[in-house]
This record gives sequence, structure tokens and C-alpha cells, in this order.
Amino acid sequence: MLQEIFEDIISLMPSNLKDNKLFTEITKSFSNEIPNDNHFNQFYLKVPENDFFELISTYPELHGNLEIGEDEGRLLHLTLYINQGLVTISIKSINEIGRLKIAWREINGKQKEIELIVSNKHTFLRKLSKTEELNWITDYSYDINVYDKDGKPISIDLEDDKDIEFSKEFCVPEEEARKYRLHFKEYIDFLNESRLKGINKEIYSNINDSMFCPPFKLEDMEVFLKEELDKTAGEEPEEYKSTGKLNNIIKSLKEIIGPSEEIILSEDLYDAFSNYLLGILDKILANDGLIIKKIRGQYILYYIHIENDKIMGIHEILNDNSIEKIIEANQTNQHLESLNDFFGRGYILK
Repeated sequence: MLQEIFEDIISLMPSNLKDNKLFTEITKSFSNEIPNDNHFNQFYLKVPENDFFELISTYPELHGNLEIGEDEGRLLHLTLYINQGLVTISIKSINEIGRLKIAWREINGKQKEIELIVSNKHTFLRKLSKTEELNWITDYSYDINVYDKDGKPISIDLEDDKDIEFSKEFCVPEEEARKYRLHFKEYIDFLNESRLKGINKEIYSNINDSMFCPPFKLEDMEVFLKEELDKTAGEEPEEYKSTGKLNNIIKSLKEIIGPSEEIILSEDLYDAFSNYLLGILDKILANDGLIIKKIRGQYILYYIHIENDKIMGIHEILNDNSIEKIIEANQTNQHLESLNDFFGRGYILK
């Protein structure tokens, strides 16, 4: 059924995309890969308003899986959960420039992306494939090709473009990227260490203006959030009992972070979970944030990505220097007594 729905959506695309040979080939191939036994609670769709009403009248069973997209030029966003992992496909068209992007992320660490950019004269096809094991990229392949309006390949040197993409992935200077790219296995340790340093730098830059909530036990998240919301409203916290509304989220987080004594949430995750608990959000569509857990004197930072209530994360063990940077990144963190206690620093006034 989902295959039929997808093909109907593609038939509604503008002619600049439907008439493109590569766009047709890629979307047809993707359609053939959609599992026949897919259940309706395993995918999520966003389409423009006109397409929404046409699809919902043809497929009333799409209620709960289909929403109206509000992004400019967004023609489709599909997130599909399969046994092997997660697949997303996005199609946009602005000013006669079309963009198709498909990304596969499997639970075994394999990742693949296909991106097609369609203009009046040329079509650019970008392909990325990599395998990531415990945040370590063990295999990497990137290619880009250009085609004319009839879908015939154009001979052009795109090595510089490949170097730029490689430089972004592994956080190395562009002028040195080709050497590392062409001898990936030889420099694999250095490249991964450089990449992880870049990821850590980005993570820390994301928390410069963020604050963390007080620590709590993951199992008590619902009660903790309700009590904190009472405090924020200036009310005396009631004695709450869990209703189980956050059980699926708690379960997913446990699968990612494992056992913990206490955890702290960054402000963005705190807000997302609170809004879901209050019923402001029916589901957490997309959010990124940080969780730090404490276990046997160790502190582990998790970068969490949530999409349509599905949660993924990568982690890093924190040393004393990293903890100091996290606390000093925000004035509120420095003066939060429970946070200093969480890190075993005591209450420090500055």
C-alpha cells in the first residue's frame, strides 16, 4: 500500500522533476525497495496542502501518518522505519531548481545517501556511502557526477568538490583532503580522531547558550518534569505518580544510554519532553539535545537525535576538563547547586 501511495505522490510532482530521467529512475528504484508488509505506524509523511487533501481523500487510513508541510518548496518528506533501520526521502523545488535526497541509516552502522539536484541545464548526482562502528568510520566512499538535460554524463573534473566534502566529513584542511581521501585506509586512525574532535567541538558549541536541568533518575522523568513545571509556574509541587505517558521515551533512552544513577538534560530536550507530556506536542517530530549520565563515578555525554519519536544517539566519556567547559559554558549552570553536586564539585559561587 505504501508503495502505491508513494507513486501517487511522485505523479503529483512538477514537470521539471517528473521529466528528468535520473529523477524518474531513482524514485522508481526507491519505490521498488519499499517493503510490501510495511505497517502504517512505521512511517511518517509531510506533503503540501493541496496534495494532503487529495491523498487523505484517496487514502483515509493515512490519518495520523500524514501532515501538511509548511517548509517553502517542500514537496515531500517521508520517514520510513524498517527492520534494518531508518530511511528518509526529501523532495524540494524552488525557482525551478529541484532537489531529491534519500538517506539510509542501518542499525549495523551502514549509511548511504543519494542527492540529486535538477536545474534547467544540468543535473548533479551525489552519492555517499560509509560504515560507522562505535562512532568510528571504517569505510567511506563519495562520488559526484554531472549530466545534461537529456541525462547524458558530462565529462568534468570534480575532484575539488570531492575534497571539499571529505574535508567537511573528517575536519581536515581542504588542501590536504585529497591525500587523505585517496589513501583512506592508510590514514583511517588519524582521520577518525580528527572527525571526533570536530564533532566534540560542534557539540560543545551547541551548548554555549544552553543550560542543563537539575539531575534526576531516568525512571522518574515524568514526575520530575511535572514537579519542575510546577516550580516554574511558581506553584508548590504536588505529589505526582507516573501515568506512563513517557514510558516509551524512557525505554528508548535506556536502550541508548544503558544503566545510570542520575542524568541531566539540556534545555532543548527538557522543553521537548515537557511539551509532549503537557499534550502541546502529539509526537516529538525532530529535536537534538544532550544527555549526561552519571554511573560509578563516570560521566558520559550523549548527543541525542529524535525524529518522529524515534531516538538515536552517539556518546563520549567526559574528563574533568570537558566537565569544566560544560559548566562554564552557561552562567546558570555555574550557579545551579544540584548540578555542581551532580559533578561532585560542591556549590561553587562565581
